[in-house]
Amino acid sequence: MAQSRRAYKIIGRSIQIIGLAVAVCGLLAGITDAWNEPLFSRIAGGVIILAGIALSITAEAFLLLYAIEENTRESKQILMRLEKAQVALTGDIEAAAADADQVSSDTAKSERGKECPECGCPVRAGKTQCPACGTQVTA
Repeated sequence: MAQSRRAYKIIGRSIQIIGLAVAVCGLLAGITDAWNEPLFSRIAGGVIILAGIALSITAEAFLLLYAIEENTRESKQILMRLEKAQVALTGDIEAAAADADQVSSDTAKSERGKECPECGCPVRAGKTQCPACGTQVTA
């Protein structure tokens, strides 16, 4: 992975340098009248400059596409990690909710204690009188 990244960067930067060199050569050829024909030298120099600029733009596009590919790969890895964490957290939340339900039902049963023999109303543990009808409840 790291080797391919290095290769992409080397290739992209090499194309960029070649493009710059071609553009400089075109500029020099146009200025110095390399072909002993002023109009032709300027036209040829301009075309060579455009070719150099096109190479530089191509290199930038190449490097940009590689960066997009790399970011997409990293984003997919992050998304997979988040999905795994979500599944783990969902399981933990469900287990905690089940434990809380069990604890609350156990607490309700222990607090309820007994029922009134007259009306059937729940009487808390430790109380001797029914809260609804006032009947004495024995343990």
